[in-house]
Amino acid sequence: MKSRALEYCFAAFLVLVLFAALRFDVRTAFPGSAAWVPVGGTLLVIASVGTRRGPGVLLSLTPLQWAGARSYGLYLWHWPFIVFATLLWPAVALVAPAAAAISIVPAALSYRLLENP
Repeated sequence: MKSRALEYCFAAFLVLVLFAALRFDVRTAFPGSAAWVPVGGTLLVIASVGTRRGPGVLLSLTPLQWAGARSYGLYLWHWPFIVFATLLWPAVALVAPAAAAISIVPAALSYRLLENP
């Protein structure tokens, strides 16, 4: 694909994601045909990697590559931290985001010690 076409793919991804974020609600049948919106957007991002603008540049940033390498650990660790923190401190407003941020530590450790010993 030519670079310009890939950049259009990224623009289409943004439209799909914004549409889903603004229009999906509790009445949206999900999963179902509505799942094609975020799936299609993700496919467009993958197709647009390698351009000089858009996700190719963003995804090549060192912090995003670091997070991407540890994303499986983040996926596994964040919910237990959030659930237990909200059970322990239910009145604290920012306990869930703080717990999610703290889960980066065990995710990084499990990446280093278990995934890449």
